[in-house]
Amino acid sequence: MSKNKQDSEFHKDKDKEHNVENEECCHCECECCEDGECEECEDCKECLDCKKLTEELEKEKQLKLMALADLINYRKRVDKEREEMHTQANRRILLHIIDVIDDLYRAMENEKENNVMSMLLNKLGTILKDYSLEEIKCDKGDVFNPEVMEAITAVNAIKDDEKNKVVDIISRGYRNSVNGQVFKSVKVIIAR
Repeated sequence: MSKNKQDSEFHKDKDKEHNVENEECCHCECECCEDGECEECEDCKECLDCKKLTEELEKEKQLKLMALADLINYRKRVDKEREEMHTQANRRILLHIIDVIDDLYRAMENEKENNVMSMLLNKLGTILKDYSLEEIKCDKGDVFNPEVMEAITAVNAIKDDEKNKVVDIISRGYRNSVNGQVFKSVKVIIAR
């Protein structure tokens, strides 16, 4: 083996040892780092270039992280908007179904025994349940609750204990069974 080849392999081995022993090395190949101790010098052009490249690399990493965060936020926003559009589209259809249910209940008040209307009400009720809607329980004589009820009109109370209570129910109300949010408030007549 020639002397030059031996010298170059010796220096390679030394460089490997140096990099393993000194983790804080800037890993540049400047002349000031060849003696086994890596010291960043301000005069060495290679050290300055290495430092500049490291800073640029760090800036690029930060830019990529910010772009990734923007992309994740964008996807979340689009998913939320899509869900809201889907809900609004369903809302219109469900409100029409609820109107039909109210009409059927009014028709059944006149005809107590009607199996066809009962069957229709059950099927429509099942559709509402499929969309996580449940009826808000409200009876005549209940205390008016503005969170789930909407007072259409008020009539004079005959007795003092009837004040602020439900006199009649105009239409049923529904809420989301998952989150409890009111979908359609109960329309009532109250006593004042």
